Amino acid sequence: MTRATVCPPETVQVLYKRAGQTHVFTSPDLNGLHIGNSDLEAAFKLIVDAISALVEADTGATTAYKFDMSFEEFETSIRPSQDGGVVDFNLLAPSLTATAHAA
Repeated sequence: MTRATVCPPETVQVLYKRAGQTHVFTSPDLNGLHIGNSDLEAAFKLIVDAISALVEADTGATTAYKFDMSFEEFETSIRPSQDGGVVDFNLLAPSLTATAHAA
């Protein structure tokens, strides 16, 4: 039995939070997305592949997601939340723009 292909989402909401020494990324849009690492840059780099794999598993469609910001820009955007606040941002399909903002 083959599964029908469903259109992948153009945007995926991603939440970042620091839990002790661990940088954690989750998504209310994708069940199963939970990235955690003590190295922020390593965790950041894992997000795109994890989201692309989950979307493919959920929809049957191959989509490459990306940030429209560098790691350095992301790191700067989350500095105000390093006290434990949550940062809400979007990972988008290549034709769109990603932004990060404190929730």
